[in-house]
Amino acid sequence: TYPFLKTLSDPSAPPASQLQVLRLYHHEEPDGDITTFPKSEFSDHLTLFSGCAPRLQNVSLWGVHVDWTQSCLHSPNLVELELAYHTPSVRPNWLTFSAMLRIAAPTLEKLCLGSSSPSGSPCEWTIEPRSGTSTDFTS
Repeated sequence: TYPFLKTLSDPSAPPASQLQVLRLYHHEEPDGDITTFPKSEFSDHLTLFSGCAPRLQNVSLWGVHVDWTQSCLHSPNLVELELAYHTPSVRPNWLTFSAMLRIAAPTLEKLCLGSSSPSGSPCEWTIEPRSGTSTDFTS
């Protein structure tokens, strides 16, 4: 899987201008509860297609981590996002994860998280209200 990802992340790789579905799967059963990615030589967070996949609608990443800030993951075209089997050390941080969801919110129909979530503790996962919006849900 890693050599394939390195090829897709090479600066000479063309944009994926017609790609609508991206599904990358790599899952091995861990020995116990692992919090750090076990193979440090493969822990790079790669940017695929130079970050350009403007028609991308469906993303599934099982045990495959990428540069979570790349523009194709922060797309208003995303309909489905599935993240699974990521150790805490390679997961997106809360700010990056929440930015993905905010941008995709108008079109996102399905979000699946399986043994994956933003990194950090859930008590750190807060959303600041946008200016001009109300947080009063009683009225």
